[in-house]
Amino acid sequence: DGNWDLVGNNLKIFFIRDPLKFPDMVHSFKPDPVTNLPDPERMFDFLHLTPESTHMVTFLFSPWGIPANYRQMQGSGVNTYKWINKDG
Repeated sequence: DGNWDLVGNNLKIFFIRDPLKFPDMVHSFKPDPVTNLPDPERMFDFLHLTPESTHMVTFLFSPWGIPANYRQMQGSGVNTYKWINKDG
């Protein structure tokens, strides 16, 4: 009946609590515009200035954050969904 996409995250936590920090976080994770390569220095600069991200970084670099394959990857939904059939 069509495509069904579910937005989710494979980690239970997130880098930031303050939504105003979101643009800075996205910018820090983007590749360098000149070289088009990731810039770990910029990313870790953001992370060390954001103490609440420590928990996320710990998960990210653990076996939980680096799954062996997609089949064994844990998942956490961003929202709660309920499947309802045609009878309600």
